[in-house]
Amino acid sequence: MPGSEAGFRRFVALHEQWLSSQGALGKQLSLDGADLRGFDLAGLKLIEAELPGVLLDGTNLRGTDLFGANLSSASINRADLAGIILSKATLDYASLRESVLQGAHLVKASLYEADLRGANLLEADLRSVFAADSNLGGAILRGAQLDGAVLDKARVSNADFRGATGLESVQASSLYVSTPVTELRGEEVRAWLQKAAQAVTP
Repeated sequence: MPGSEAGFRRFVALHEQWLSSQGALGKQLSLDGADLRGFDLAGLKLIEAELPGVLLDGTNLRGTDLFGANLSSASINRADLAGIILSKATLDYASLRESVLQGAHLVKASLYEADLRGANLLEADLRSVFAADSNLGGAILRGAQLDGAVLDKARVSNADFRGATGLESVQASSLYVSTPVTELRGEEVRAWLQKAAQAVTP
């Protein structure tokens, strides 16, 4: 485990060698449950890194490339992830409460049972994301791309979908909306999403 940010950077350098040599040199970054809070990870290339259960609360991850990375059960609350690349990444059971994911790339990412309450996903690319049973309560999804997204049984109370696109192709047999929680099913889901996307912006 890296005891300092300098130590973490040495792990990152080895990971970059592993990537550029297609595994012939260096070593894949694997830090199960590491505490990386306060580290500056902005812009780093951490493709396919193994980071399950890591602590990244309040961390700067702007523009970081985590394509295909494993961040299952990670704690990434109130962090800056603007422009981050998380396409095909695994974030099952991860917590990203109140984090900024504006313009983030999450194409085909897995967010099963992830906690995204209050997260800012403004104009994020969520095409084909798997977010079944996730909690999007109070999340901002204005202008987000949701083509083919799986939101089955997701909690979307007070989520802002204004201007979001691709909602007609969202897969969800049911959604949990409003307070107290109400479960919508079938055509009710489609109608609710369409109305949410077309709501008038104040």
